[in-house]
Amino acid sequence: MIVIVFCITGMVTSLMYNLLREMKMNVREMHSRKPQLYRTRISDEFKESKQLILVSSDVSSRGMNYPDVTLVIQIENSMAKIDNDIKEAAYHAWLGYYNSIREVGREKTTVAELANRFSESIGLQRPPALFRKTAIKMGLKDIPGIRIRK
Repeated sequence: MIVIVFCITGMVTSLMYNLLREMKMNVREMHSRKPQLYRTRISDEFKESKQLILVSSDVSSRGMNYPDVTLVIQIENSMAKIDNDIKEAAYHAWLGYYNSIREVGREKTTVAELANRFSESIGLQRPPALFRKTAIKMGLKDIPGIRIRK
């Protein structure tokens, strides 16, 4: 099966790519933050493949011809339609999970930066605020980038 997943931004493209890669799928990513040489190599690999998923921003939607594509999935406008409450819950779950992983969670500033990039990638205008008690429990109270509910 040859699949293209179109995403609205490079950040969403990276999010979908990493999700599918974690699921052990044969996947490649293509977006404007990747150098042209890389994009050309991935495009060539995708054209020659018999089983591959290409997750791409609109950089490959114009003027590209991929024969034998069996499924095209458009994520572009779909992410904007997801309720913000669900996105905020996903942010809180993401933050709790990565904060608990020893290798990542020790460096609270890094956790905050990554969480805020995740928040942006799912279309939130700004990262959701944490309850003060939760932020204290997670060791994130005075960490730059972590918002606390008033």
